[in-house]
Amino acid sequence: MERLGCDPKQIEAVVLSHGNWDYVTGLDGLSRALRGSQKLPLILHPDAFTKRRISVRGITPFELPTLSKVALREAGFELIEERAPSTLFDSPVLITGEIDRTYPFETGMSSPHEAW
Repeated sequence: MERLGCDPKQIEAVVLSHGNWDYVTGLDGLSRALRGSQKLPLILHPDAFTKRRISVRGITPFELPTLSKVALREAGFELIEERAPSTLFDSPVLITGEIDRTYPFETGMSSPHEAW
C-alpha cells in the first residue's frame, strides 16, 4: 500500500473470501499500519479460523499460520462472521457468502494440505 501511495486509514472494511495463511500475515501488517485507528470491520466466513497444516509422509507436519479471533480483536478489527450472502453495510456491494462446490474438479485442499 505504501508503494502505491494508499493510506490504510482510508480503508472502510476488509472482506476475506477464505482463510488462507497469507491473509494472516497480511492482516498483521495492516493492523500495524492502523495502530490507534477505530475498529475496522473484517467480514469473513467462520471457517476462516480453521487450523491448517502441510503433512508430507516422513516429515513432521508443518502448521500454517491461523487467524485468531482474540488477536484480530486486539489488533483493532471488528469481526463479522457471515456464511450467507449479504451486502456491505447498506451499500449495493454484494458479498456472495459461501459458495457450494458443485463440480468434480472443485476438490478444495488436496494432499499434502490438511484442515483440522
